[in-house]
Amino acid sequence: MAKDTKKAAGRANAKWARRVVMVVAAGGLVAAGVLLARPKPTSVEAARSVEARLEATLDEEGRTRVRDRYVISSTVTGNVRRPELHPGDLVEAGAVVARILPADPAPLDARSRTDAEGRVRMADAALRQARSVVDRARDAAEFARTEAERVRRLAASGALPERDLVQAVFLEHSRADEVASAQFAARGAAYELDNARALLSRVTNVGTARDEITLRSPVRARVLRVLQPSGGVVTAGTPLLELGDTEALEVVVDLLTADALQVVAGALVHLEAGGSTGPLEGQVRLVEPSAFTRVSALGVEEQRVNVLIDLRDPPERWRSLGDGWRVEARIVAWEGARVLTVPLGSLFRRGGVWCVFVIEEGRARRRDVTIGHQGGGAVEITRGLRAGARVIVHPPDRLEDGEAVAPE
Repeated sequence: MAKDTKKAAGRANAKWARRVVMVVAAGGLVAAGVLLARPKPTSVEAARSVEARLEATLDEEGRTRVRDRYVISSTVTGNVRRPELHPGDLVEAGAVVARILPADPAPLDARSRTDAEGRVRMADAALRQARSVVDRARDAAEFARTEAERVRRLAASGALPERDLVQAVFLEHSRADEVASAQFAARGAAYELDNARALLSRVTNVGTARDEITLRSPVRARVLRVLQPSGGVVTAGTPLLELGDTEALEVVVDLLTADALQVVAGALVHLEAGGSTGPLEGQVRLVEPSAFTRVSALGVEEQRVNVLIDLRDPPERWRSLGDGWRVEARIVAWEGARVLTVPLGSLFRRGGVWCVFVIEEGRARRRDVTIGHQGGGAVEITRGLRAGARVIVHPPDRLEDGEAVAPE
């Protein structure tokens, strides 16, 4: 009887043990299914909001050009000799750059004589005007020099800020450049007067032997282009050579007039020409007062204006550049020494408001922010975020507030 009771109890225990094992196994399967069914965290790229220096720039392509360009043209109709100069050749002031054998002069009449004499008078007046400009430029340069010396003394004593000293030195250098440019123009006017007098002597001496006319360079410069590469008949006024001083380069950038309103004289410019020159620095000298219309690649008419930029680096840094070369210019319109910034790709708009996703405890939290200036792939945050916050860069379109994320 006792033996039967023990067997019955054993069968009951085994039955319950099997049930417990089945329940545990079922629970494990349910837990595994729940874990597998739970969505995985979204993989995202993250970055930190940092306080750093920020420059808001206007990025545009520009080109180099010589500041003073001279086109040597034929003064008479005749046969020009084949030029001996080539692009890049250096010519001294007064050197012969072209030779022309005049054609037989036409019978002189009163009108021709009057016209030739008028050209001489106009050239003489132009020379007087050019010399007057030189005098005014020298006076302005002397005033700028004395003013710069005064500002240097005041800045050294702390009476004036450093910015006033920079502006005064910049004005001093600009006035000195204007003197050199005016002197170049005066030399050119003097040679124009010589050419006009030579022309008058030719047309007033009909029937005499024809002498070869020599055209001379008004300044020390390099040959930029040979416009008449072979000998032949040319008419009066035909361009023959183009000269320029490649040691006096400037950069020209055309901006939309709306953007040009943000640019002031003296603004810093970062330049990239490529090659061995490396990054260069420039300074805005002038925003031209007259704009022009240009049709964009999309066929839209745009109002643009030229911005003239002086190179600040020593000539040894940019001597390999030439006239008309392409450069990338970034004109600094605003700069902040220490501002809170985030990557540009972290911003998006929701309901007309700028937002970012911040990672907190493994989840994306949306924050409304107010932005300021932007430049160099970064944006200034003026409200709504603290320094050191982890923001999501290029958040997925379907990312929602509170969703689990896993930074890469």
